Amino acid sequence: MQFATVDDVRLLFDKHLPAEYRAKFGWRQLAALLRRAAQGREDAAEVAAALHLILQIEHVPYRVVC
Repeated sequence: MQFATVDDVRLLFDKHLPAEYRAKFGWRQLAALLRRAAQGREDAAEVAAALHLILQIEHVPYRVVC
């Protein structure tokens, strides 16, 4: 899965992330960050940084494509 937009991250969270992960603190924080970004109150770069961090913490393999 590639993430090009904040909405891509939201889709990951809503459609692909198991409930037991969504209940964890880090993922809940990411969800709140996504809501603020969708409202224009947070920069998409903050979402990218938070996603990068949570994926590392959870040991989820991913790669960055620029």
